[in-house]
Amino acid sequence: MNNRRVPFKEYEKEFEDYFKTEKRGLTHFYKVGFKQECGRDLFLNRVAELANSLQSFMWDFTVKATSTLRKITYDNKRIFKKNLKAVSFPKTCFKQLCFKEIGFYPESLFRGDVIKILNVYLEELYPNIDEIDVYKNPIPYPYVYMNFNCLALVYKMDEKFDLLKIGEDRKMSPLDFFDYVMNYICCYNEEHGTRYTLESNSFSNRYSFLRIMDNTYEDRKQKAQAFNPFE
Repeated sequence: MNNRRVPFKEYEKEFEDYFKTEKRGLTHFYKVGFKQECGRDLFLNRVAELANSLQSFMWDFTVKATSTLRKITYDNKRIFKKNLKAVSFPKTCFKQLCFKEIGFYPESLFRGDVIKILNVYLEELYPNIDEIDVYKNPIPYPYVYMNFNCLALVYKMDEKFDLLKIGEDRKMSPLDFFDYVMNYICCYNEEHGTRYTLESNSFSNRYSFLRIMDNTYEDRKQKAQAFNPFE
């Protein structure tokens, strides 16, 4: 298996669509009904509005939470560093302080799948986010066509920004982007050896995203033991 970061290259369409194919057993859309008389289109539009509102809120929330947490110190050393990792004792002291002063345990500020995924992008796009006053200078969501599902799909891949740029430039729908990425990883694995696999293969899950098969258990264990956010 090749674990090196190889230069990005775009592959021609070689594999059949995965997410749009009838073989996935997702063709029974006609069974989905609506009890009100408003009609299918109106309800789908309402769901789209709710999704867009939630996406806008979660991006703004993650930006502010990341910027705020990265400014917090313990004994003059920053508690939260990359990917909001923190040593247990200083983090516990911070949590106790919040509960004592405002009656709130701040776990929701740095936990949850969406926050974890968005934080990966924030850390790479804005490595100096703790130096930005995001309350006075908001950071806009960086895409128009690539939504959270698209970001979740590729967030563990080295090529995530290359793939997202292609999807954004070509105004792909999320469904088209998913199939484009599936073709990419199949071609990549065929050329370089199996590195990428689809971790979740059903829309019934919260996300369908790719998992990079780079590290053995011992590699991950050594990296975890070596991590020290107070360095």
